[in-house]
Amino acid sequence: MNSSFGVKPLIIKNEEGRSLYIIHDFDDFDPSDLGFYYGNHVKRAIVTGEFEKWLLEQNQDKLVSHLKNFGSNVYDYLNSIYFWLKQPEYKNFSFKDIAGYESHKNILINESKTWLGSSFLPKHFSPESILLYGPPGTGKTRLALATGGENNSICLYGSGASINKSEMVSSLFRVARNFKPSTLIIDEIDGLVKPRESGLNSDLASALISELDGLENNNNLLTIGVTNFPWNIDNALLRSGRFSKRIYVGTPKEIDRKKIIEAYLKGIKYSKSIVSFLVKSTEFFSCADLKQLVATMIREAYRDQQKKELIITQKYAKQALELMKPTTLLWFEKLKSTDPPKEAEHYFPEMIKELKEYEKKDLKGLTGLIS
Repeated sequence: MNSSFGVKPLIIKNEEGRSLYIIHDFDDFDPSDLGFYYGNHVKRAIVTGEFEKWLLEQNQDKLVSHLKNFGSNVYDYLNSIYFWLKQPEYKNFSFKDIAGYESHKNILINESKTWLGSSFLPKHFSPESILLYGPPGTGKTRLALATGGENNSICLYGSGASINKSEMVSSLFRVARNFKPSTLIIDEIDGLVKPRESGLNSDLASALISELDGLENNNNLLTIGVTNFPWNIDNALLRSGRFSKRIYVGTPKEIDRKKIIEAYLKGIKYSKSIVSFLVKSTEFFSCADLKQLVATMIREAYRDQQKKELIITQKYAKQALELMKPTTLLWFEKLKSTDPPKEAEHYFPEMIKELKEYEKKDLKGLTGLIS
């Protein structure tokens, strides 16, 4: 039943399949009520595109005028796992919360300054999207999230593993444009944009290309893709003007490992020589591996000392190194066996460079782990 303004009701089915009339009387409609009374249902409607479809069906000037401030209310309830990042641990998250990778931080800061709030860019110029790629556990997603914190933009997050409809891609970009300046992060983007000749997710890849190239104005919208498997991404996404700024986040170098290890050991007593010993002993360890290594050292020290105030020595470092090896070795072996296309050296030269360094190393004692 239409309201006195001729607006069709917005009907959303709940988990039990029961129809809920979310908006049925335009005269009494207040956008903030959507979040207060129907938060989860409205989130689902926005994710699936039902809400945008309903808006377009109305074609009512009065409704459009009434919803002009709708964006300010979206913030209250659009914290779905697909699109909106509101986790407390990432509030005011910035590069100071990440140890090491200083050159990567500088690049991301400069890119943000260039593309967000740039008044010199004509409207028909879209920002260059960024692709962070490399082995798992190297902090790519954290770097992307911190970029949003550094540039003081609204940070939106979507996971390629969770986006399974082209309408969801369009919805994600519509929300991002509504909150400009914004940083849009698409994690596991390889799940979204596999090579179209494979026939997998071709509609999603086409939808993303359309949003990046499209008629909509993407000024003040910085898109960052994150992937562990860049060789699975459709080459069309890598051409100029799309994800043409590609930053390899490889395993941390010695200078980075020193900062990361010191950060994880903060508040713990340890012998002076232990940091330099660990730095030299952890080539190809990811940030996640280093965190696990420190946790293992603490566990071994506690079992031995049974004290509240532990002292970490090389003894426990050696024990921990015996118990674990870098998980990135599996990724390098996967990369070797995958035989990435020839274009990989052009698109991802830093990745190929580290692969060659890995192949030169005498990785004794690791064969069993890899097999």
